[in-house]
Amino acid sequence: MRLEDEVPAILKPNGDKNPSDHITFHMEVPVGLTPLGRKTIEVLGLDSPAHEPRLSHLAEIRQARETSIDLMGSVDPIARQYTVRWRNFVEEAVRPERPYSAMVAAYLVANPLPDLPA
Repeated sequence: MRLEDEVPAILKPNGDKNPSDHITFHMEVPVGLTPLGRKTIEVLGLDSPAHEPRLSHLAEIRQARETSIDLMGSVDPIARQYTVRWRNFVEEAVRPERPYSAMVAAYLVANPLPDLPA
């Protein structure tokens, strides 16, 4: 067998498979959707306490989302600026190069940001 013919036993972040097809998140807890996803979680220990920084990251995302929603109806121009700043922070957190981006994306699917008023 040639090396290029081998099938990886776990997901590669830069591989040809989309990790979100195999792993989702229930809040901060990774959940395998497929055998490959479950094996990746197991081998990498994605659900272990070693990955606890994701808890504080999700708390920060939640707080930014809630603050953005709380401020979005304000007529105060400074509050509106903060709304945009917090929204940008949350929206950028789903970029693939950001830490825990898949978790944030799953969180935002379940808790979308409302549209800004015109």
